[in-house]
Amino acid sequence: MSNDWLFTRDDLTRWLDNRLREAIGDAQRIPRERVLSEEQEKMISDLVSRYEVAPPLLRLNERRVQTSDVLVDVSQDPRRAIIDRSRPVHVQGTRVEMRVPFDGDACFLI
Repeated sequence: MSNDWLFTRDDLTRWLDNRLREAIGDAQRIPRERVLSEEQEKMISDLVSRYEVAPPLLRLNERRVQTSDVLVDVSQDPRRAIIDRSRPVHVQGTRVEMRVPFDGDACFLI
């Protein structure tokens, strides 16, 4: 089973702050001639299209859930009275796997 938990690889606030700094830097580097000759709306639109981020929208009505029986090793569970913790001790368990499709930027989910 994978341990790829959501929201653990990067700090979202730091990522968004860096993204904002990049956008501001790009805006400040627009040549003066372009600022004077081009429509502001077009320049703004160009910047937004490069730096806009879309938060994920979960499509819950399309989610899929699967369950399966599994054996779970509880040998390291301190709440259990286990004499020999060097060997696996299995109990019956249920694995639940849910997949939820989404729209938006996947970068928010990693």
